[in-house]
Amino acid sequence: MTTSPKERDASKQRIEPSAVGETQGVSNVFSARLREAMRVRGMKQIELVRRTGIGKSSICQYLKGEYEAKQANVHLIADALNVNEDWLFGTSDEMERDPTALCSNIVAVRRVPLLGGIAAGVPTFADQQYDSYVDADDDLRCDYALRIDGDSMEPTVRRGDMVFIRKQDDVENGQIAAVLIDDSATLKRVRHIKGGLLLLSDNAAYEPMVFTYPECNTIRILGKAVGFRRML
Repeated sequence: MTTSPKERDASKQRIEPSAVGETQGVSNVFSARLREAMRVRGMKQIELVRRTGIGKSSICQYLKGEYEAKQANVHLIADALNVNEDWLFGTSDEMERDPTALCSNIVAVRRVPLLGGIAAGVPTFADQQYDSYVDADDDLRCDYALRIDGDSMEPTVRRGDMVFIRKQDDVENGQIAAVLIDDSATLKRVRHIKGGLLLLSDNAAYEPMVFTYPECNTIRILGKAVGFRRML
């Protein structure tokens, strides 16, 4: 029995929606479990982008269920969130990875002093008293941590975040540093300009702080910000 071209076209049209539905189903499961993993781990979208190297637009599509992630990207996401890849795909009910597999991912840490708060806004007094000690990843090679009190470096660094500082007396253009101005300390992005130094905030509501070379004896770079810990 033969079929006409119209019948063959109609048959294709009946099959294609089913295939699309299966793809959307996988994407929806992946999307829901990705959102759940981010909620459980307390990880924001921008942090997932930073840790995986996957583009922000792709992560947005995954979260909305508009696009199914490739295997390589699923592996990166699972590593960043420390979850079971099969669980992300919906083929396993176990979110957590095999505990024995986690041993190879243990990061060396060391204790560093947590100093008095530093402003990301209006500079505050640079209190050098040790409030306490905190754990920091050893590969950060930091010397101490500071608690942020201000909003001038948002959205990069927020009020309440803990910033890890490596002691050094200068930084490259565009890097974030802890800077002492007279007896006050602040966190700013540093740029070397002709005839002086420019301290910039990531929050556009704050004006740049300009220091000419004659004024630079009143300021001192305390160290480079090498990492931060978001406080929920």
